[in-house]
Amino acid sequence: MRIGRRSKFWVKNCISIGLAAGFVEPLGSTGLHTTQRGFELLFEYLPGAAILPQLRDRYNQHMGLVFDQVRDFILLHYYLTRRGEAYWRDARAVPLSASLEEMLALYDEFGQIEPVDGHVFADTSYYLIMDGNRRYPRRPHPRTALAPPMEMDRMLSGLRQQNIAAADTLPPLVDLLDVIHPAKI
Repeated sequence: MRIGRRSKFWVKNCISIGLAAGFVEPLGSTGLHTTQRGFELLFEYLPGAAILPQLRDRYNQHMGLVFDQVRDFILLHYYLTRRGEAYWRDARAVPLSASLEEMLALYDEFGQIEPVDGHVFADTSYYLIMDGNRRYPRRPHPRTALAPPMEMDRMLSGLRQQNIAAADTLPPLVDLLDVIHPAKI
């Protein structure tokens, strides 16, 4: 299985989209996203009459960033896992990109995930991966200092109670599944 991406997605009058543009990971649905983003950018940059080199260069730059962000996001999952099998040890040994190392350094210090315009994944997705893998920053995020600790505790307690109350009103999952996929008798 060949993993990687093209260095140029638009060359002369030929544009690589989908699997012709690159392939990152077989188990994720990121290929659908990169295909969709490729078409969106193509429609945005598609010239009327003449193919301007600047439009082609911007397309190549944007698609390169899309694939690099997908690579980093997938690699982060492998890097943070604590599974001990050889496959996972080998996956953790893959060198991190400079962009992923920088993101991890900022997060590790004070919990910051820098939002990037046009980023493939929302910063909340990164926070969920970090938390789910028990990777926590050394100090709290600076925004937490804006609320007094007692107020923060009160707010979190209120959210917890709202979640419990909402969950108590929901039917059991098996009932929902019966509605979606009724048993054939």
